[in-house]
Amino acid sequence: EGSSSAALECANAELAKARGQAEDLALVVRDLRSAREEGALAAAAQESLKWQAALEAARAEARAEAAAAHETVAGLQEQLARAKALAVEAERGPGAGLPGDEAP
Repeated sequence: EGSSSAALECANAELAKARGQAEDLALVVRDLRSAREEGALAAAAQESLKWQAALEAARAEARAEAAAAHETVAGLQEQLARAKALAVEAERGPGAGLPGDEAP
């Protein structure tokens, strides 16, 4: 009986030790999963920042193109106004009394 009791105590001690190691291992696995998730989140955040930078660059390019188009439209409107003025002057003929014309 004495030896079986000692063997049972030894087995219980080994079982407790194994349980402690299993709990430690479970904590390590949980920490690894958490680190992997954090790494995935960090990678996603970095990817998001990359796309945000690309979007901002595209917006800046679009603003520049819109400004250039606005300048082009303004230039065309100015040319149209000059062309209309020339057409009016041509219809009136020379010396029709437009400002800047010399009297005949």
